[in-house]
Amino acid sequence: LYSMALIPDQVFFLNTSIRNQIERKLASRNELDYWESGMDLGLSPDWFDSYVRYQRKLQYVFRRLEHHFGFEVINANRSVRTIQRDLRTRISATLEAVYETAQSR
Repeated sequence: LYSMALIPDQVFFLNTSIRNQIERKLASRNELDYWESGMDLGLSPDWFDSYVRYQRKLQYVFRRLEHHFGFEVINANRSVRTIQRDLRTRISATLEAVYETAQSR
């Protein structure tokens, strides 16, 4: 299905605790999202419980993908500013490596 898709030079996995996710979600919107709570999957009739269950399932899958494909894990429990700085540094390094590889051809 995805055979025509480009292979990325780098994949970043922003890994954060469920607690941190909830705190950030409620600080930004003051409510949980239907889809991000997995309410369509029927995990629980309670939105909060469903959110926790669904996000745990997603984290499990992403950790497996990270091990299989070598995603670069970013600790997203830190401040947004720190995460942004870290991402900028890593993205710059990736872009420089891609540029150097292209120049050497």
